[in-house]
Amino acid sequence: MCIRDRINTTPITPTNENAVSFTINGGEIGAIYNYSFSSSGGGVPVTGSGPITSAGQAISGINLGGLGDGTVTLSVTLTDDEGNIGSPAIDTAIKISDSISINDVSLSEGDSGTSSFTFTVTVDGGTSAVSNINFSYSTANGTALAGSDYVAVVGASGTIAAGTNSTIVTVTVNGDTVVEGNETFLVNLSAPVNAVINDGEGQGTILNDDSASISIDDPTAINEGNSGVSTLNFTVSLGQSDPNAPITVDYLINGGNEDTDSGTFTFSAGDTNLERTISVTSNGDTVVEPDEFINVELSNVTGNGSIVKAEGNSRFINDDSALVTIANASGEEDSGLITVTATLNNTVNGGFSVDVTTSNGTATLANNDYTPVLSQTLNFVGSVSETQSFTISPVADSNIEADETVNVTMDNYVGPTGVDTSDTAVVTILNDDSAAITIDDPLSVPEGDSGIQNIDF
Repeated sequence: MCIRDRINTTPITPTNENAVSFTINGGEIGAIYNYSFSSSGGGVPVTGSGPITSAGQAISGINLGGLGDGTVTLSVTLTDDEGNIGSPAIDTAIKISDSISINDVSLSEGDSGTSSFTFTVTVDGGTSAVSNINFSYSTANGTALAGSDYVAVVGASGTIAAGTNSTIVTVTVNGDTVVEGNETFLVNLSAPVNAVINDGEGQGTILNDDSASISIDDPTAINEGNSGVSTLNFTVSLGQSDPNAPITVDYLINGGNEDTDSGTFTFSAGDTNLERTISVTSNGDTVVEPDEFINVELSNVTGNGSIVKAEGNSRFINDDSALVTIANASGEEDSGLITVTATLNNTVNGGFSVDVTTSNGTATLANNDYTPVLSQTLNFVGSVSETQSFTISPVADSNIEADETVNVTMDNYVGPTGVDTSDTAVVTILNDDSAAITIDDPLSVPEGDSGIQNIDF
C-alpha cells in the first residue's frame, strides 16, 4: 500500500499545538492507519490509529503540547484487512514555542537633524528565546512618507539571541519646522526563524512638535480728529498654516468704541491668508483730553499655534488745544488785595491744575512793595470759559512814588496735553500817596524912603 501523508498544521506553535491535523492520501478504504508524532526536541511520542473511511482523510485534534521544540516527524502506516502492514509515510514540520511581537513607538520629530525611533522586538510571555530567533523587517508608509519624513528600511535583519528576551530595531526620522499633523509609518516583521510572528506590525507615530507663531502688531498712533471717526487697524499674523487642521485664536479689545468686544479668528487648514485685521475706532471731537490708549489681547490658541506676542498697543492722540489766559490787573496800594483772573477758553476733559507765581517788576520784595505768591495752585474742572482767581497783596505805605508792577507767570501744569499755560500778566500797584504844598505869611517890612525892600514868602 503506497500512501502519502501531510502535516496540515505548520509551523506548530503554542496557539495551535493542541489541534494539529494531518491528511492521508492513497489509503484503502477499510484499512487501519497507525500514526506516531515525535520531535527532535524530545518529549513522549504521540500515537493513534483508526480506520480509513474516505479518500484524502484528515485526522485532526491531535495534541502535541508534550513534544519539545524542533523538527516534528509524522510516521503513518496502513494495515489491510489481511494484516499486511505497508511502508511508513513520513512528513515533517517545525514546532516552535517562541512567538515574537514588535511594539509601537511615539516620539517628537525635532526641528532639525534626525531622531531615532527605537522599536523593541520581544519574545512573547516574557520568556527567553530557546535558540537564536532571526527575522527580517521593512518599513512602510502610513501618513509619513519615506525620504522626506523618515529613512526607509528594506529587508533588514534582526536577531534575538538565545537566552535573551528582546532586541531593538531603529528607524531614522527627519526633523523639520513644518507645522503638520502627527504622522505614522510602519515596521513590518517577516521571515522568522525559530519563532512565529504574533504581532508583526509596529507603528511609529511622529509627533508634531512645531507650532505656528501668532502675533499682533502695534500700529502707529493717530490723531483722533475734530469730527467723524478715526480707525486704528491691528494686524494678527500667523507664521504658517497647518496643512491638516485649523488654528484658532481669541482676541479682546480694551478701549475705543469697541471696548470689551471680543471674537475668534480661524485660520483654516492650509490657509494662505495668514493675516487678520482688528479695527478699533474713536470719535473725533474738540475736547482737550488725555490720549486714548488702546490694547488688544490674544489668548486661547487651539491647534498647532503658539502666541509669541500676545498684546498689541497703540493710541488715539489728543489733537485739541486750550488756552489759559491771565488778565492784567491793577489796584491802589492802600486799597488792599488786587484780584487776578485766569480764564480757560475750551473744554478740558477731567480738568487740570496749574500754579501761579509772582516775581518782581518795578515793585520789589526788597522794598517791601508786595507780598509774594509762590506756586499757588489753581484747580480747573475743565469747563469752557471757566475762570479761577487769586489775589496779590500790595504793602501800604505813605511814600510818594511811581506806579509799580508785579509779574505773574504759570507753571507746574498737571493734566492732559494740549493746554497752553504760557500766558503772563502784569499787576500794577497804583501809587495813592501825595505831598501838601503851603505858603507862609511873612512879617511886614517898611518900604523906606529910597531903594528896594524885599518880602520873602
